[in-house]
Amino acid sequence: MSKGFLAEKDTEESIRINPEEFYGQHGIELKLSCEGAGIDCMRKLLHLRSGEDLGFEKLVVATGARVRTLNLPGKDLAGVRYLRSLEDSKTLRAQAASAKRALVIGGGFIGMEVASVLAQKGVSTTMVLPEDRIWKRFFTPPMSGFFESYYRARGVEFQKQAKLAELRGQGAVSSAKLESGETLECMWSWRALGYSP
Repeated sequence: MSKGFLAEKDTEESIRINPEEFYGQHGIELKLSCEGAGIDCMRKLLHLRSGEDLGFEKLVVATGARVRTLNLPGKDLAGVRYLRSLEDSKTLRAQAASAKRALVIGGGFIGMEVASVLAQKGVSTTMVLPEDRIWKRFFTPPMSGFFESYYRARGVEFQKQAKLAELRGQGAVSSAKLESGETLECMWSWRALGYSP
């Protein structure tokens, strides 16, 4: 989810936390595509869905998070995108080349970075957020104002104190209706990143 990767300044290899060989060189056994099925705390065993058991002295459960998906009319239209993985980032980067309008839903850090990259690529980008200012939970009003000005200068427009009611389109998203009744043209949306060529 690197901004540099989305902007095509960084390569896939350069955004990895560590190169693959790092783990073996540091005595770390890396197990990919494995799913935990249960924990036996008394015997200090992690049961994998494959049937394999892994012993442990200390266990850290770091499951990450799941993307919050939209639950409104039009959520299944083509062009609605979520950004959670490297594959999502590759898709977004490829489709940004032909997109004209994007709608970023939510005002979190990742959404702000996506909005900035899209705007810098010449995509007309609007961010819809329910709060009256960006990053309200983290920043003072002057700091929010500074960042809003920063992003506006890069071409991002804001719809504050606004909530999405539905996405519209024939097969692919082409507009979004806000709860206020206002309609915004879009070809992408994040948390939704909806696009249409």
